[in-house]
Amino acid sequence: MDKFEPEKAFQIIEQHRVTLQPGAPAHYILELNHPKRNDYDLTSLRAGLIAGQIAPEGLITRVEREMAVYLTSFWGASEVGPGLGIICPYPTPLEVREKYIGKPIAGTEVRVVDPETREEVPDGEIGELTVSGWHVMKGYWKNPEETNKQIIDGWLFMGDLVSREEDGYLRIYGRTKDLINRGGFKIYPSELESLIIEHPKVEQVCMVATPNPVLGESICACIIPVKGQSLSLSELRDFLKDKIAPHKLPDELCLMEDFPRLSGGVKINKFGKGGLAELAAKDERRERFRK
Repeated sequence: MDKFEPEKAFQIIEQHRVTLQPGAPAHYILELNHPKRNDYDLTSLRAGLIAGQIAPEGLITRVEREMAVYLTSFWGASEVGPGLGIICPYPTPLEVREKYIGKPIAGTEVRVVDPETREEVPDGEIGELTVSGWHVMKGYWKNPEETNKQIIDGWLFMGDLVSREEDGYLRIYGRTKDLINRGGFKIYPSELESLIIEHPKVEQVCMVATPNPVLGESICACIIPVKGQSLSLSELRDFLKDKIAPHKLPDELCLMEDFPRLSGGVKINKFGKGGLAELAAKDERRERFRK
C-alpha cells in the first residue's frame, strides 16, 4: 500500500492468507481499534515484528490476546542493514517482549555508553547505544565528516537511548534528541507516552518539547483522540498525577487528527521540516497549563 489503511490491510491479509506482518506500533494500534476488524478472516496471521517507534506498554499483550499474533519488537538501522541488530528470539516470554527490544543477534556487538564521556555505563543505567560487527557500514557515501561523527574507534554511535539488564536484554527509551530538558530535569518521552496511551480517550500520543522562556522547554503532549472523543489538559494531568513526579506532568496539550510522517507513512516526523515539534510550537490552539 502507498499509504497504510487498516481495512485495506485486512482485505490483503484475508485474500492472500498473509502469515507475517512487520510494521510499526501505529499499524497494530490502528488495526486493534478498527471497528470492522472482526468482519475479516485474519486467522492466517500468526506473527509480526514491530519497530520504528517504542511499543506502548500493553500493546504486545493486546495483539497476542485479541489477534492471536505473536508479536515482538526488534531494532535495526540503515547503517547496519535491515533486520540486523537486536531482537527477542522466538519464543521469548510475553512479559519479556513487553519490556525489551531483545538481545544482539550473532555477529553484533553492543556497548551502552555515556553520550558525553563515551565511557561504558553499568548494566541498568541509561546510555547511548553503540554497535559494531561485520554488517556495520564503513561510512556515509562521500561524507567523511558525518562518518567521523558517527563512527568512533570502530563503534557506530546510534543516538538511541537504551539500558542493558543483567540478562543481556536491551530496553529502549527513545532518541538522544527526544529528551526534553525542562528546567534542568531530563524527561524521557516514552515514559509519559506509555502511561498516556492507557487513557480511554487516547488513540495515539507523541511527546515533544516546545520553547519555554523560563524553563527552556515545555512538555507538550500531542494526541490523536479516539474518534468522537475530546480531551482537556486538566483531564490528562489528573489522569497522570499519581503515576509520575509533578515535574513530568505535561505543560501543554495539542490535539491532532494525524501526525506528520516520514516517507512510507509509518515513522513520525518529529524534528524535520513540518515535523511534529514544529507544528506543536506553532499551534496557537494548543492548551497550556495555568497555575
